[in-house]
Amino acid sequence: MEVAVQSRTNEKFDLECTLFSSSIDWFNLRIDELGEVSAQVKRRSISIFPPVPKAISIDFMLYTCDGEVLPMKSWKSSVDEGEKLMA
Repeated sequence: MEVAVQSRTNEKFDLECTLFSSSIDWFNLRIDELGEVSAQVKRRSISIFPPVPKAISIDFMLYTCDGEVLPMKSWKSSVDEGEKLMA
């Protein structure tokens, strides 16, 4: 979730890949979390993070200087455990 949100900030990162990833690395890249994303997760009362739901939605909102909130896009990711991959 953090990677999807940070990819929309248009901030460029110059990071080296690590050979072995740890639990906080995504795709062998270590990126510090944004405080506002962590705060939203805590406000939504998500006690187990990362969550293990069947589906998750991420809404991207634009907060204007006038105090308005405009929805920009919404992503939904789901897991279908009934679908098996063939080897």
